[in-house]
Amino acid sequence: MQRPYHDYKSPASLYYKVYASLKEQAANWDKLLPELHHMRSEHLLALEQCKPADLEFAYLFFYKNDIAQPVACAYFQLVHFTTRHYQFPLWSNAWLAPLEKMVLRNGFHILVCGNLFRVDFPAIHIADRQVSLTELFDTLEIYYKKLQPQPHAILIKDCRSGTDTTWVKQFNFRNWPEDLTMKLDLNPAWKSLSDYTAALKHKYAQRVRKIQRSAASIARRNLAEEEIKFYGDELEQLFYNVVRQQAIRLVIPDKSYFLEMKKSYGEAFQLTGYFEGEKLVAFSSHFIYEETWELHYIGMDYAKNEQYLLYFNMMYDGIAMAITNKKKAVELGRTAREAKSMLGGKPIYFTSYYRLRGWLVNKLVAQFAHTFNEKTGESWHVRSPMKKK
Repeated sequence: MQRPYHDYKSPASLYYKVYASLKEQAANWDKLLPELHHMRSEHLLALEQCKPADLEFAYLFFYKNDIAQPVACAYFQLVHFTTRHYQFPLWSNAWLAPLEKMVLRNGFHILVCGNLFRVDFPAIHIADRQVSLTELFDTLEIYYKKLQPQPHAILIKDCRSGTDTTWVKQFNFRNWPEDLTMKLDLNPAWKSLSDYTAALKHKYAQRVRKIQRSAASIARRNLAEEEIKFYGDELEQLFYNVVRQQAIRLVIPDKSYFLEMKKSYGEAFQLTGYFEGEKLVAFSSHFIYEETWELHYIGMDYAKNEQYLLYFNMMYDGIAMAITNKKKAVELGRTAREAKSMLGGKPIYFTSYYRLRGWLVNKLVAQFAHTFNEKTGESWHVRSPMKKK
């Protein structure tokens, strides 16, 4: 997608300036945001620095009338979606397969207001209460039309509940169904994983102990920045092993992503390596918030996973770390819903909106959604592994 360097001043009171990079505008961007806000420049620049493939960025400043200082900002990620982003092909049907090939020959373009790498990342911030979301989205319509090529899909991700939604119908957006993550609430009385295990029903508690025994010989180590750099190639390969199992993968970061996250977040980002002797066979990464522990990207050798049940050991280790660090909840992620429900995870739904251009793109996206839900466990149900109080 061609980089949008243009500025636009509309006949209305609100207008915007857009930048392809935040490097020269970081100080102005941060002036709009509260301290510790998730959209602060140091975190967004970390993503710029690792240069994910097929992904570009756009940063919009909004101005009102002739006021010199911006009154709002918005963050966009622009994805060039090709066959490498999903398990190609979707269809073997003699009619549909040629259409799929035709559309994906050049790929299609997705414009995301949000952060595809993170959970619960609203990407619009209004600093002036006199500015309405409807007014802002009215101005964004101009931005969408000026992009070349035009986006085939626009996604407004992780909208806050209780905000003005009059723009949704006005600009022909639709609610994205089944946009959820799995979260485990922690009992403040728990002091260790043993307390969590004791709170489980008998068969689930037995399962925890069996899984932990299976990986008793595996060493865990929290990797420092230099070690993340040293093991970069192994981390990348283990991560790609997992990516290849996913039906849809809009973003595919490489080894530089983990290093940049460590540089940007410091102790608020941890990467745990799992070692069979001296060999790295798996890793899990974690973002640490004031009240929540987030299990982020993982990677593993699937042959070793069969032997040591690495996936579930990483889940239980994440829960143990969250309890030890006195967090209120563990963010478990969007995939493998049935498995995470067995840990005690409950679905947390997000509000996201989308708009598509063209009937064929509509058909493809519907099939992508079906494939994703099928792969992540469409027929999953919420389990109750905890003992009744």
